[in-house]
Amino acid sequence: MVKQLVCLVIDEAHRASGNHAYCVAVRQLVAAGVPLRILALTATPGSKQPNIQAVINNLCISELIHRDESDLEVKRYVNTRTVELLKVPVGSDTTQVNAMILDLINTHVVQLRAAGVIDNRDAANV
Repeated sequence: MVKQLVCLVIDEAHRASGNHAYCVAVRQLVAAGVPLRILALTATPGSKQPNIQAVINNLCISELIHRDESDLEVKRYVNTRTVELLKVPVGSDTTQVNAMILDLINTHVVQLRAAGVIDNRDAANV
């Protein structure tokens, strides 16, 4: 029955990492020698090249077609937007709350560092 499969469409393809069901299914189909085409779709491929490459490898992708909002086929579906950056000064209340939170977690960070669970980061960077 599986030999009759000719096309597998995978939506949200960016999830294809590790032992995700997409990866398992593709590995089993490839191992069974099923001659099929895979169409993998995602609107959010990722921002890091190694993660994108892992998806490409996991889904046996041989051709990648990328379209962004400047592409003519996509442009008509994208609403015009204006981005305005507003810088909001940090008030003294925020600084005090931040210091209190750091005091609370610092003890735990020290314990986690001593146990070798986290590296040598200070509490503000956790």
